[in-house]
Amino acid sequence: MPASTHQQMHSEHRQWIAENNAWHDNLRVWQHELAEILGSQTIFASALKAHLEALQSHAGAIRAYEQELDKHEHTIASEEKNGQAAKCNAGCANHTEEQTRHRQQSEAHRRIKRHHQAVVTHWNSLWKQLQRTD
Repeated sequence: MPASTHQQMHSEHRQWIAENNAWHDNLRVWQHELAEILGSQTIFASALKAHLEALQSHAGAIRAYEQELDKHEHTIASEEKNGQAAKCNAGCANHTEEQTRHRQQSEAHRRIKRHHQAVVTHWNSLWKQLQRTD
């Protein structure tokens, strides 16, 4: 083989060795990052449990709201049945409060929905990424 070919091969080998060393550096960093992630599993599990508890609490708030709404509707129907619809007693007086409660419940639901969708979307993305073999 001519000397220039040997020089080219040596040059390629040096480049490959440098690239190989960079790969080892990458792997050390990645292993360290993954070890940190694995170390935070309990924090992650706690955050998911807290999210589940928030969903359960929200479900309870929705049930309580349904009961209050049903009670309010019965009050209005009772007033109508007793011929008091024109006077608009307790049913009308409480309706402004019901509007406020409904708006608050609706806003709470939107916040929880947005948070939940973000959690599930990120989890599904992570899960798909972890299942890839390439």
